[in-house]
Amino acid sequence: MESTECTVRSSEVDLHHIRKVQKSINANGVKRGNRREEVKLKRLRFDHTGLNKTLFMVGKKDTDKCSRCTTLENVEHILMNCNKYREERA
Repeated sequence: MESTECTVRSSEVDLHHIRKVQKSINANGVKRGNRREEVKLKRLRFDHTGLNKTLFMVGKKDTDKCSRCTTLENVEHILMNCNKYREERA
């Protein structure tokens, strides 16, 4: 029963992350019918990308850490925190 509680809490955290990337699917002027763009946005929202976090989960990388910052490399990290992209965010 304890593991079920952890799963619920884990999914709540994942939903919180999704809302940080984009609050709704139709936000920011994304038009319906452009499947390629919708898929890209959904992958970003669900954190299923070619970043180390996802590659580590599927066994293609030895670590889920950013090579530059040594913290978890996920969408939020790259877009908001990674030192490598500091100038692009300025």
